[in-house]
Amino acid sequence: MTVKASDLRELLLSDLPDPTLVLIGGRLEVIKVDDLDADDFRDAVLLLSRTELLARGVDETSPDDVLERQAATICTAVADLDPARSQPTTRSPSTTESRTPDRPSPSARPNSGITTGPP
Repeated sequence: MTVKASDLRELLLSDLPDPTLVLIGGRLEVIKVDDLDADDFRDAVLLLSRTELLARGVDETSPDDVLERQAATICTAVADLDPARSQPTTRSPSTTESRTPDRPSPSARPNSGITTGPP
């Protein structure tokens, strides 16, 4: 998965209320934060909100090189996530049934949890 300047520009220019950039099924999408509770996005990984990007001093007038640096930072943070967090867990050694850990509602997660350092 590679986040590009164009993905961040799409997030910044989105007409959606409270838009967020998510990773779902190996692709990036800009969705409104409330959609994270919808079945279609149940397994989405929240990468960044427009509010977080603006707080980093990046806006729709920022040049592509600034957006590319932010995108690279997000890619690095995603790559550094603990792989065990994204793996299904088994209920017991005697069964092959697995489940995905419960996800908190969007209101319970005020930010993406991806720490990328200062802007």
